[in-house]
Amino acid sequence: MLMNCSLNNPELQPKEGFNLDLLRFVKDVVRVQFQRLLLFLLSPSRNIDLTKLVLIITENKGMAKSLFSDLLNSTLKSKFRSTLGSYLHHLRVTAKENNSEALLRLCSIAEECGISIKVVQTENVVSNDEFNISWISKQKQSCLRLNEQFTILDEKISKAGDVMTDYVANCLNYQIKKFLKHLHYKFGRDMLYKKGWNDILEQVTHERTALCDLHNYPKSWELDPTEGPNRERRRLRRCKLAIPKAFFLAPYQKKCVKTKFPLEKIFCKDIYDTKSSTKLSCINSDDRLQYSYHCSCIAPENKIEGEFLIGQQRLYFMQDVSLTKPSSKKLLNRNIESITFSWKYEEITEIHKRRYSLHNNALEIFLGNGNTYLLSFDGSKERSEAYHMIVRTNKAQLVNLTDYDDIKTTITQKWRDGKITNFYYLTQLNKISGRSFNDLMQYPVFPFVLSNYKDVSLDLACPESFRDLSKPIAAQNEDRANKYKENYQLLKDEYERGLGMGLTPDNGLPTEPYHYGSHYSNSGTILHFLVRIPPYTQMFIDYQDQNFDLPDRTFHSMATTWRLSSYESTTDVKELIPEFFYLPDFMKNSEGFNFGKRQTGEKVDDVSLPPWCENNPRLFILIHRQALESAYVSRAINKWIDLIFGYKQTGKDAIEAINIFHPSTYKVADMDNIKDPIKRNAYLTMVNTYGQTPMRLFRNPHIEKLPQTDQGTISSIFDSGAALFAQLSRRNIEEKTKANEIMTVPNVKGLRWGDYLGSPSSPEPSLGWSSTNVKDKNIAMVKYVKSPRGDYIVSLGSNNDLFASVIKSRENKGLRLWSSLLQWNNLDNVVSVKTSENSPLISMINYFPSEQITCSATIGSLNLVLLGGISGVISCWSFRFTDETFKFLEPEMNFYGHYEKINCLAVCESYSFFVSGSDDRTCIIWDLNRLIYVRSIAGYPSGITAVAVSSTTGDIVAACDLGRRSAPAANHGSLLKLCDVNGSPITTCTCDHSITCLAYTNLPEGISINAIAGGLSNGDLRMWNTWNLAVLRDISLNNSHSPIVSLAFTTDYSQLYVAYGEYVQSLKKRDQLYKDPVYHHFD
Repeated sequence: MLMNCSLNNPELQPKEGFNLDLLRFVKDVVRVQFQRLLLFLLSPSRNIDLTKLVLIITENKGMAKSLFSDLLNSTLKSKFRSTLGSYLHHLRVTAKENNSEALLRLCSIAEECGISIKVVQTENVVSNDEFNISWISKQKQSCLRLNEQFTILDEKISKAGDVMTDYVANCLNYQIKKFLKHLHYKFGRDMLYKKGWNDILEQVTHERTALCDLHNYPKSWELDPTEGPNRERRRLRRCKLAIPKAFFLAPYQKKCVKTKFPLEKIFCKDIYDTKSSTKLSCINSDDRLQYSYHCSCIAPENKIEGEFLIGQQRLYFMQDVSLTKPSSKKLLNRNIESITFSWKYEEITEIHKRRYSLHNNALEIFLGNGNTYLLSFDGSKERSEAYHMIVRTNKAQLVNLTDYDDIKTTITQKWRDGKITNFYYLTQLNKISGRSFNDLMQYPVFPFVLSNYKDVSLDLACPESFRDLSKPIAAQNEDRANKYKENYQLLKDEYERGLGMGLTPDNGLPTEPYHYGSHYSNSGTILHFLVRIPPYTQMFIDYQDQNFDLPDRTFHSMATTWRLSSYESTTDVKELIPEFFYLPDFMKNSEGFNFGKRQTGEKVDDVSLPPWCENNPRLFILIHRQALESAYVSRAINKWIDLIFGYKQTGKDAIEAINIFHPSTYKVADMDNIKDPIKRNAYLTMVNTYGQTPMRLFRNPHIEKLPQTDQGTISSIFDSGAALFAQLSRRNIEEKTKANEIMTVPNVKGLRWGDYLGSPSSPEPSLGWSSTNVKDKNIAMVKYVKSPRGDYIVSLGSNNDLFASVIKSRENKGLRLWSSLLQWNNLDNVVSVKTSENSPLISMINYFPSEQITCSATIGSLNLVLLGGISGVISCWSFRFTDETFKFLEPEMNFYGHYEKINCLAVCESYSFFVSGSDDRTCIIWDLNRLIYVRSIAGYPSGITAVAVSSTTGDIVAACDLGRRSAPAANHGSLLKLCDVNGSPITTCTCDHSITCLAYTNLPEGISINAIAGGLSNGDLRMWNTWNLAVLRDISLNNSHSPIVSLAFTTDYSQLYVAYGEYVQSLKKRDQLYKDPVYHHFD
C-alpha cells in the first residue's frame, strides 16, 4: 500500500505539532527501524513522491545531518552504506533533471555528513529486491510479534470492558429504576388520584344515589364495544352526545345542554407536561418492559397514535400525547380505555394478524371479557416482531390463548355436521378472513337471506321467501344482471385497447374491468345502517360533511333496502351486517334524531319493518335469526360463501358469477415501498372509498351442509299443538298447557322451538335421579357442575355458596376442576372458605357488625366474589386460587344503589354484567368490566324474589310477589317481567303462585325459542317461552307440595335438577338414559 501512496493523500501529511526531535529520545531499536524506513524510501524504485516525503521529514538541516550521521554510525553493513550512496547519486541526477534545489540540498547535506555519493559496482550494490525482501521480512516479523502482544492485550481489555459494561449497566438500571419510582410517585400518583376520584364518582353520583345531579347526568346511550357470544354486541352504555341541537327532534334537544361533571375542577387541570407521564401512570411498577413499538389503536370513531409496550406481566398501550383537558373529559365520560390501557397475559384469548388499509401491518387482540383491540404498526416487519414477542417470548403466561389453527381446520367440518349454527360459522369466517368491528372498511359481512318484506305472513319452509344465495345481491334480477355483464364487456374492451397501445397504469391505462363500481361492504354502508345508534351517528354526520343524508336515502325501510339492493339501483349492492340478526336497538330512533321527511311527507324515524313481524324490531331480529338457520339457507349458504370468501372472488369463476368488483378492493399494497406521499395518500383514499374484499379462504367449491333432523318446527305456529299435548302421558307427572298460549307469532310459519327439556317439540319429561335416600337436609340452593371427570350435583344449605370453574393449568394447559365452598356467619360477621370436603374452614373476611350477608354470586372468569347485604350494599372481592389454596386479595368495589335488602344476584359472564334484585322493588344492572352502575329496572309492585339472565341474549327476567307487603306470607301470586340486556321492558305476565326461583335454557338462537323455568311455591314447575312469556308447560310432581327453592339445568339442557327443602329431584327427557351424577351436600 505504501508503494502506491502519494503525497496528495492527506494521511501522509505531517500532523500539526509534529517534531522529529522526539526521535532523539526514543529507544535505539526504534531509531534503527526509522533509519531503515528512510533508506527504503530513498530507493530509486520508489515513487518520486515518496522520495519527497524524506525531504519533508528532513526539512530541518540540523535534523537531516543528525539522521545521516546516525545512518553512518549505525550498525548498517557496508554494502548498505554503498547502497545509500548509490541511491543519493541517483537522486542527484533526478534533481538536476527536474531543477529541484531541495533535493540537491539534501544530497549536499549527505556529503557533508561523509556519505560517498557515487555509482557503486553492481556486485557491491544490494539489489532493490534483496533490500525489499530483507526489510519487509524483518518488518513482518516485528508486526507479527506486535500483533501477538496486541491480541493478548485486546483479550484482557475486552474482558475488563465486559466487566465494566455489566457494572455500568447494573448501576444504570438501578438508577433508572430509582428514577422511575420517583416519577411514579411524582406523576403517577396524580393519575391514580384522578382515577380514584372517578371511581368514587361512579359509585356515589349515579341516578340511584342521593348525590346524583339529574340535570347533569348522562341521558344518552351508545353501543358498548363489549362482545358477547358469537361476537354479538348487544349492550349499551351511558354517554353524553356532542351532537348539535339541529340534529335532534324538539323533545330530545335537552340532551344537548352543556352540563358539568361533579367535581370537574379535579379533572380539568392538566398536570402532565411530559409524554412519559401517561406511560408511567399505568405501567405496573413491578413490571419490566421488554419491547416497545410505535402503533395506532384503531376504533370505528377514531385512530389513536401511541406506543405498544410488552412487559413481563402485561401488555400496554399508551397514547403519545400527555393527558390534556379533552382527554380528561373522556376520562369523565367513562372512555378511559381510549386513552391508555393494559392487559394481563392470562386475559388474552386470541391474537390475530390483520390487514389495515390493505396493508399487512396490524394485530387484533381479543380478551376474555369481550373487549377487542386493533393495533396498526408502522410496517409489516414491526407487526411480525411484536406478534412473535407476545406469542413466543411470553407463551407460558398465555394460558387462555386459543389455538386458532385447530379451529380453522375443523370449523367447516363442524358446520357441515350441524354442530355449530350458520350464524356462528359466518362469524368465524369473518374473523378468520380479517373482518373486524374495529375497522369500518373491514366490517363483518352477512347475507341478505329473505326476499319477502311486504306480505302479512312469512313461511320459513317456502323457498320463495328467500333470495337466491348462489348469485350476488345485485344480480338477483335477470335484466339487471345482463346490464352488469354488458358494463364489464365495455370496460374489458377499453382495457385491452389500452394494453394494445402499450399504455401502463402510470401512463393512462384504463382500470381493469369490473361488474360493480361500488362494494357490498364499506364505511358508508356500515354508517348507513347504524346511523340511529351512537357513536355511529356522529361518525355518519362527519362522513356526510356535518349533515344527515337526504331523508329518502336514509335507511328507513327494510323493504326499500331490499328493493334497491336486489334490482332497482345499479349502484346499491349492499349486503347486511351482523346486527340484523341480534341487535334491535339500531332500528329504533331512541335518541330522537331528526332525519327529516321524505318526499311523500313521511317522517323518517324508526325503521319500517315487514308486516309479518308486526313492525316490532325485537320480533324482526328473532325471526330473521331463525330465517338464517332455516333449512333452505343451510342448504344454500355455501354458495354465498363461495362468492364472498371462496373461489368465486376473482378469476374466471367470478366473471361467470357476475362477482367482479373494482380492482382497488382486492389489492394488498406493499405500503413500506410506497415512498411518494402523494401516491400513498391517493391509494389510501381509494381503499377507504371503495371498501375491501375479504381474504380468500377457499380455493375450491365450499362443501354442503348435511341435512339435519328437524328439531321442533312450529307448523303454523303450533296449529297441531293440541294434538301433540294430547299424546303426553301422566306417569309421575301431571302436565297442563293450552295450545293458544304457546303461539308466538301468528303470521310466521316454520319457527323452531329447539331440543331442550320441556320444549313443546321434545318428549314429555319424566322423573329421573333423586337424593331422597338422604333425608334431613337443609337445602337452599342446588348447583350443577360439569367437569372433565364427570357431572356433579351440589346442594347447599343457607349461608353457603360454591365456587366451581374449569380452568387451564399453566404447566400443560390441561383442564381441571377448581372449586371452593364459601360460608358466612352473620353472628360473628366472618366469611370463611373451605377448599376441600375434609379441609377446615378458613376465615377470610371480617365485615361490618351492622351488615349481614343475604346472598352471593361468583364470577370465575374475572376471579370476583359478590356479596349482597341487608343494607342494600353489594361488596365485590377479588380472589386467587393457586396450588389448592384459596385467597381473598382485596375488596375491589362496593356497589351502592339499593335502599333495602339484596335478595338475589344473577351473573351473566358472557356479556360481562350482573343483576341484583332487592326489597326496594327494583333490579339494577352493573357492569363487570368497569365495575360501575348501568341502569335500574323499576315497576315491580313488591320486592324481587328471583332473577335470572340469559347467557345467549342477555335478557333479564325477574319475579316479585303480588301480595301485600304487610302480609308477605299470603299467596297472592307473582308478577314476571322480561327485559332485554339493556333493561328495556319487553313484556310481563302473572302467575297464580309465588315464583321462588328462575332458570334459563340457553340453546343457540335461531335454532330454538328458549324457555324460562320457574319454581313455584306449591311445588310445581312452570315454563314460559322467552319471546312473549307464553306458558309452555305446567309440570306437577305427585309426591311434593313443598316449595321449589332452586333450579339447575345441565349444560345440554336435557335435564333439570329441582331442589326442595329436603332433597333434589331431576327431570329428564322421557326414554333417555342418563348416568347418575356425583352428589354432595354442604350445610
